[in-house]
Amino acid sequence: MYDDMNEWFELWFSQTITRRLTSVNGRGLVWCPQWWRHNEVVLRLDSLWRAWEGARMSDDPSAMSGWWIYHADSHLRVLLDSQAGPMFRCSKDEHVKPEALAHQVVCVPPGWTSSGSRSR
Repeated sequence: MYDDMNEWFELWFSQTITRRLTSVNGRGLVWCPQWWRHNEVVLRLDSLWRAWEGARMSDDPSAMSGWWIYHADSHLRVLLDSQAGPMFRCSKDEHVKPEALAHQVVCVPPGWTSSGSRSR
């Protein structure tokens, strides 16, 4: 129905999803006004759009219900989480640049493999 995720987001998702954004001191729900600047948010929305299109085209009359339960509800819990979600530093009025996990980890030492023995 929609050519891409952005069209689906603008014409369907953002017009359909209604949540009370009440993040105060990291509590409640949050959505960044510049959501497209969060890679994880974009990837999750793209997955939601693809699953939505699949459910919409399915011959199974319960497919869209499954989309809500198994896709939308699960992703929204993460996306809107003001304490641990990808937009946790933002507010409904302000975008704060996200810090990718790569900036918070120590690189794997040379010679380390996930299948080999690991020194502690």
